[in-house]
Amino acid sequence: QYCPEAVPAVKVVAPGATGEGILWAAELGADLQNMGAYQGHAFHGVDNDKTLEQGVANNGGIIVNQDGNRFMNEYGGYSEMSPHVLAQPDGIGYLCFTDLQREQSKKFAEWEEEGIVLRGNDVAQLAAIGADPAKFERTVSDYQKAIGAGMDKFNRSHLPASFEPPFYAVKLTGEIRHTQGGMATDVAGHVLRADKSLIEGLYAAGGCTEGFSSRGGAAYMSGNGLIQALVFGKIAGT
Repeated sequence: QYCPEAVPAVKVVAPGATGEGILWAAELGADLQNMGAYQGHAFHGVDNDKTLEQGVANNGGIIVNQDGNRFMNEYGGYSEMSPHVLAQPDGIGYLCFTDLQREQSKKFAEWEEEGIVLRGNDVAQLAAIGADPAKFERTVSDYQKAIGAGMDKFNRSHLPASFEPPFYAVKLTGEIRHTQGGMATDVAGHVLRADKSLIEGLYAAGGCTEGFSSRGGAAYMSGNGLIQALVFGKIAGT
């Protein structure tokens, strides 16, 4: 209802996070805030059903869609990038990288053991991921030129020293970790109505309360969920 772009995302959530607390609060007249906000993650391995290593992208890897085109700056927040991945055909992307990123990866050996790594001695071979070979060739060529220029068309300036074969790829999609919206509270954990009056006797903390990171979308600042749960849990409990 509130985060439609995240509906197809892989759900990586606490088993008890099923939303009844928010529904109960709404029945009592609670003000609900930031309901369109959520924490996503752009690096879910399709073939191993695990969260992949974002560092491969940070260290110079690129993400292409099934057509072979890049669609975003891959050096960004894992949450902010998730809707961009989910917006691609079938919600699928391919994290493509070279030996430079492989050598810095902590998970590559695990990926090889799981059999999820696609290899190519050149761009044409790696296009076997299903990408249009001509488009994929142009994508890699444009990225190589951008490395020489120091910035690409997405304003990415955190670039590797080079991007040369052999090439590797792993298939990914987006995750949703938690929704950030929920009932509005004051600083003591009292639940508020829209007119700022208190719902007598009702306190709240954690995932059923309004988040702090954004008013909507996948903007998320790491650790904010802990503030909601631990800090306000203690305050509301007291």
